[in-house]
Amino acid sequence: MKAKLKEGDSLSDYSCIVLAAGDSTSFINPEGNGPKTLADLNGKPVIRHVVDNAIAAGIPAHKVTVVVKRALEDDFRKVFRGTDVRLAFQDAARGSAHAAQLVMEQGQLAPCKQVLILMGDQPLLQPATLSNMMVRQAQGKRLVTVATFRGNRMRSAFKKCGAILYESGRLTIARPAATVDQAIDLHAGPYAFLRSWLHECIMHIDFNRPGEVHVYLAVEAAATLGNGVLTFPIADAWEALGVDTYDALQAIRQGDRSYLNL
Repeated sequence: MKAKLKEGDSLSDYSCIVLAAGDSTSFINPEGNGPKTLADLNGKPVIRHVVDNAIAAGIPAHKVTVVVKRALEDDFRKVFRGTDVRLAFQDAARGSAHAAQLVMEQGQLAPCKQVLILMGDQPLLQPATLSNMMVRQAQGKRLVTVATFRGNRMRSAFKKCGAILYESGRLTIARPAATVDQAIDLHAGPYAFLRSWLHECIMHIDFNRPGEVHVYLAVEAAATLGNGVLTFPIADAWEALGVDTYDALQAIRQGDRSYLNL
């Protein structure tokens, strides 16, 4: 069920960035050498499921931007032929914050007050989940809303997920060693940002630092303000499952929920 909008709240205030330019070393596809986001899932590419869900959640196609590698431009344009979906380009896997920076620099972020950031490998996130999260962000008037779910990081399905931690009452997202065989609060995307906050944080990030730079830095910066972050629990961890490995893709194809507990 979708959350109800209050007067003054509107999903028309949103644009969406979908991240699909990362390097995946764990996705080894015996069906071909393409990226995980272009792998077939029940008749259409994984990335098309993600974008279609965003559109069904209430974001018009012309306000959706998919970040891809320039070398794969033709492949992705073919996927979105006949739509108004935008493309932006990130040739080096420098992280989600760098991707968001490039979307803005390339003029590919449609006018908006709020930005939904989706991972391109999470095809199961339902439109109602996304719309409810966006409404909560708009109504809560916070700087960012972060999706969370319960999962066990000792299971293969959740090894790469970030753990939601609270240090001195402030939320952080980290990947500590998985030593406890139990479900905890995890995060693997999506995010809903106040656009002005995301832009301000990106303007202050040092992109010359080595390694990837992710938007959770903007989440943690918001958390230092005391009430800048909302969490949005996703009741069913299955929705948050990404196709980071071929086994995960097969589990999603087959609807094999036992994969969550292997």
